[in-house]
Amino acid sequence: RMDYTAQGHAVGLAQRMEQLAEPGAIYLTEHTARLIEGWFRLRDLGAFTVKGVGEPVGVRALEGTGPLRTRLDVSQARGFSRFVGRAHEMEQLEAALASALEGRGQFVGVMGEAGVGKSRLCHEFVERCRARGIPVMEAHCLPYGRSLPLLPVIELVRAFYGITERDDPAEARRRIAGTLVLLDESFQTDLPLAFDFAGFPDPDRPPPNVDPEARRRRVLDFVRRLFAARSAREAAVLLIDDLHWIDAQSDEFIAQIVDSVAATRTLLLLNFRPEYDAAWMARPDHHRIPLRPLGAEAADELLRDLLGGDPSLEALRAHLCERAGGNPFFAEELVSAFAESGTLAGERGAYRLVRDPGEIALPATVQGILAARIDRLGEREKRVLQSAAVIGRELDEPVLERVAGCSGAELAAVLDALRRAEFLHPTALYPVARFAFKHPLTQQVAYESQLAERRARLHAATARAIEELDGARLDERAALIAHHWECAGEPLTSAHWHRRAANAAAARDSRASLLHWRRVRDLAASCEENPQTLALRAEACREIIFAMWSAGAQEAEEAEWQAVYEEGEALARRSGDQRALATLLSGIAGLRGFRGEHRAQVELLERALPLAREAGDFALQASLYQRIGWAWNLAGDNHRGLEWTERGIAFCETDPARAGRVSPFDTFAWLLAQRGWCRMAKGQLVDAERCFEQALAVLREKDDAFTCGYARAGQSSLAWVRGDREGMLRMAALGLQEARDLAEPMAEVMVRGWLSLALHEGGHPAEAVAEYERTLLLFRESGMGIVAVLAIQHAGLALAATRAGDERRARAALAELDTLLGAAPELAESLPRHWLFRAEAVLALDGAGGRTEVEAALSRVLEAARERGWNAEEPFALRLRARLARLLGNAPAAERDLREAQRLFEAMGAPLRAAECERELAG
Repeated sequence: RMDYTAQGHAVGLAQRMEQLAEPGAIYLTEHTARLIEGWFRLRDLGAFTVKGVGEPVGVRALEGTGPLRTRLDVSQARGFSRFVGRAHEMEQLEAALASALEGRGQFVGVMGEAGVGKSRLCHEFVERCRARGIPVMEAHCLPYGRSLPLLPVIELVRAFYGITERDDPAEARRRIAGTLVLLDESFQTDLPLAFDFAGFPDPDRPPPNVDPEARRRRVLDFVRRLFAARSAREAAVLLIDDLHWIDAQSDEFIAQIVDSVAATRTLLLLNFRPEYDAAWMARPDHHRIPLRPLGAEAADELLRDLLGGDPSLEALRAHLCERAGGNPFFAEELVSAFAESGTLAGERGAYRLVRDPGEIALPATVQGILAARIDRLGEREKRVLQSAAVIGRELDEPVLERVAGCSGAELAAVLDALRRAEFLHPTALYPVARFAFKHPLTQQVAYESQLAERRARLHAATARAIEELDGARLDERAALIAHHWECAGEPLTSAHWHRRAANAAAARDSRASLLHWRRVRDLAASCEENPQTLALRAEACREIIFAMWSAGAQEAEEAEWQAVYEEGEALARRSGDQRALATLLSGIAGLRGFRGEHRAQVELLERALPLAREAGDFALQASLYQRIGWAWNLAGDNHRGLEWTERGIAFCETDPARAGRVSPFDTFAWLLAQRGWCRMAKGQLVDAERCFEQALAVLREKDDAFTCGYARAGQSSLAWVRGDREGMLRMAALGLQEARDLAEPMAEVMVRGWLSLALHEGGHPAEAVAEYERTLLLFRESGMGIVAVLAIQHAGLALAATRAGDERRARAALAELDTLLGAAPELAESLPRHWLFRAEAVLALDGAGGRTEVEAALSRVLEAARERGWNAEEPFALRLRARLARLLGNAPAAERDLREAQRLFEAMGAPLRAAECERELAG
């Protein structure tokens, strides 16, 4: 049954092969030959120039059948993959064999979908039987077997007699006669019939000439007696493979064999797909073993065997595991397809990924199996399944009803049929019935089997159905609707839905928002240029830059920044939109900041500010004041950082309500917390504490866990400067809980860094190391990897590891810090605390031997404290310098530095730290 007329390049090539072939010969292209290699004998005729094809085409002549008859033969020829995940089924077969050997004959049916491993399970089992000396006779039903009556029965009977393909007719008859006479002399009278039925008639002793029905009854009775007699003499295993392809006459014989094994020492083992049905299957003594797809662990083990353990394969293995759906044959074929495409280099079990896998065409072997299953459906069931494939891997029944044009009892009957055939399975009943495809590749084949025009119509119908049925959840469904409109060939409509999806995702997932804005830009650019599409493109450029900044520097490739910025700038200048220009500059500045290029970040932000002022955008101006102050702070200049922060607060105080949220946080509250950080760095601890409290007071009425986390981290840092270890841990834990309560991962990452420091300051260095490791992982995953902050985390990890006695991890963390410094030279002048932690870690690791490195690090801290407004760091640096002086035997210098540190701590309002200095002086 076909829904279209065959045409195109493939049909043209087939016609050319027909024209090339000599009379009586069959020619194939090299592409077709690859699909049937081993199944048929082929002769290479070389390459031919074929009309309509640019390159010469390899041609093969088909000469006869090959050695391979089943897919299992193919797998065996190229080497079986590891046999995994079937221990339970093998135990059931062993139990059935044990019963048969005791004289309680068994017949067992192994049922499963194509490729799930029925034949392999049976093969492994009968090989075990052969190894134990148990006779095994096999027969195989073939895909074309329905047109060849009795093929599997004749094969089974020949195996019974021990006939091989090398035996000529006379030798075959001798084997038949010998076997039968040894079994029972009464079979003498059946020899002519036995010879004829096995396909080796004796010209001197033809069988009786009777009508076909009488002959059929005689043959059935003979086969029944034959297997009963054999079973009475010795145990045996009979295997009939792929019963779903059996012809009607052979099926009748199988019923006779089933009857004959009941009280014998025979195990009859059959395997078949779910669609096979026969009357004998209803017998109570039939033991069925349903073969399910491999579980996740077994599927992963299989793919590790096929692919190998190279680290480059991790993501591909997970992808293939999901695509294969636990089907071993599909897994093998998908791996082979990737290897043949050049995506993998090496050999089976030792591959490595050498290029981006992308999407690869479904192997023809897999596609053929699944397409054949779908084609066996009735017209109505096939139409609904194809509609479901367009809707997606999972689908709601009300949507399917509208798209498929089938409803009520009719749709219920179709869904029940598809469920029983194991195409779909229900996943929910409330609030609406929901179904999912049993296998992802079935959906793909059902989808690709439809003409593009029909698919486009169904995608449009799906989009409209979701819009109408899910009106209360359109933000949540926007991405799905955008996908359907895009597949329907409506790029502008799709772009608007992607825009909605991007805005919905912005607050919770910057990466997802970025992907949607990229689609908006591409789709709008593919449309006819008009004011609407130009505005959409300009907005997309601004939002892509902003989403890149929010998602983190590792998401952003500089080539893309530049391309998007240049396009956005050209569109903004074309429309005279100063606000758009300011927003683009602000976004690029954020990306520079993530890379540690803070001077460039400041320059871009200061260029954006007058543009925002000219545009009259109060909120954008407030945000730019905040970000310029933040950028100067990260650049290592706390004086300018505080100056711009104060200017931003003064600006916001003229109209706080208008400051709003340009970034993911409340600008005014962030500025107040930022002033706290700046004043704390200057050693103005009382003022800093008040600033943090002011920020938190503003936030009480607002849903902004990110700024709350920033303020809590500030309070924890303030407690550290004061030496209040309990307060430090309390504030970090409080901030962490608030971030979790409000489901704000970025705030959690920020607070965790201070929780790590609180743990190692509080005498829990091993826990601190684990927390630092987790924090760094979260930084990478969240995209918040500002290099200045990462430097402090790596230095803190090194310090915690030294206190935990883990020298190897401490030195590794210092090496990672050096890598950061090499990649971002401005980091040397940035936040000085990483130099402070580094100096303490090196001093603990190398003692006086680390003098040069410790002195260099401390000189950077002291220079930052005395010239760039980082006053709070100075007493900490002096304490460490005193420890170094003491190790070097310079007691006067040590005392001098300690007393100065004590004085500075007292002046700042950190009496606990001053008391620590007093104890060190007394010791």
